[in-house]
Amino acid sequence: MAAIDSVPSCAQSWGNTGQPSCDYKIEKLNHLLVSFDGFKVPAESRADWATFLAYMQAATLNNISTRLFPIKKVMAVENATEAPAKMTSGYGYTTKVTERPHQFNIELENLGIGFFKRLRRFNGNKKLRVFWVDDTFIGGKVNSDDEFMGMECSWHLNQVLPGNKEDYTKYILQLELTDPGALTDNLVPIGFPDGFDFEVEFSGITDVTLTATGGSTSLTVTGVTSIAKEDFISLYETELKAASSNCFLINGVPTTPATIANGVASFTGLVPGANSVQLNTPSALAAKGVGSDTAGGYESNIETVTVGGA
Repeated sequence: MAAIDSVPSCAQSWGNTGQPSCDYKIEKLNHLLVSFDGFKVPAESRADWATFLAYMQAATLNNISTRLFPIKKVMAVENATEAPAKMTSGYGYTTKVTERPHQFNIELENLGIGFFKRLRRFNGNKKLRVFWVDDTFIGGKVNSDDEFMGMECSWHLNQVLPGNKEDYTKYILQLELTDPGALTDNLVPIGFPDGFDFEVEFSGITDVTLTATGGSTSLTVTGVTSIAKEDFISLYETELKAASSNCFLINGVPTTPATIANGVASFTGLVPGANSVQLNTPSALAAKGVGSDTAGGYESNIETVTVGGA
């Protein structure tokens, strides 16, 4: 079965012009999906829309190298691409046209200081890739192994532009698509079905800060979500304490708390010495009902404490 981004009737090498019904149109950038260069969608996962969407949604909970990071809303886009460079002959004829990389100044939705601190961590990362999410399609490229992937890019989220009485605060992303053909010759679109809502179907991961205290042969843990400071342990108490939930990792081993009460998870029977605690992976948590690949997942720090200290 052909992948859903394959359009053989439009793939003649000589550029036929009589088949507009097979095409998608670049209208405007509405969202971005950010990844690193390790994320690729094989052909078998593009056999139909449901398979493709499930693969992409699951990737929002993947480990870092193959994770997707949704940027839910683009407010405005300024095209800053340089004009193509032209070389001419001595007779004035154009002999060569060199197109420049696409450059955009993208205004992102103002979701607060913490959100943009995290986005600025992508600045300068040479392994970063982006998918262009338009009105009707998700755009990327296909490599020689028939894997759908993001476009090579240069990413820099600028210093904030604080607003005033007449204006509002703006966060501007300078995005360069390194390949001059990223939105032309090498663009591969995967179209949305009717009724698809990107902002409903994709969410990101929320950080959770764990704090642990060691006992003689035990440790206790509390946790709060980033920014909102919600009591994470109480929020998901039922799921976290379910038999064999294994939503925590104690020294890297999946473990269920012995008890949870008043927002405190307790782990017993530990060997004296340094012991680490963290949440299990976002995908493992979602499998137990703690987050999901549409509503968003959770990831924590690693907290190390001494058990059995004086």
